[in-house]
Amino acid sequence: KRLADREIGLELSQAAVEKLARAGYDPVYGARPLRRFMQRELETKIGRALIKGDVLPGATIRVDVENGDLTVIPVAATRDEKAEAAG
Repeated sequence: KRLADREIGLELSQAAVEKLARAGYDPVYGARPLRRFMQRELETKIGRALIKGDVLPGATIRVDVENGDLTVIPVAATRDEKAEAAG
């Protein structure tokens, strides 16, 4: 929702979804650790990309897994997508 408010999309690869599911699950606590894992691993990386100015309104952030770690890849919006986002 916070990204949508900035007109930024979010896409997760299947590998990223699986990584989040595996890392965020604990047999004792179930999926409760998922929120902390997402804050630590995903929100931090997205926040850094936003602060650096790598992600502009209308862009999409793609999350994937590389070498066992989540990666955040900003993808600029095309002219058509920017026009569509502008309304």
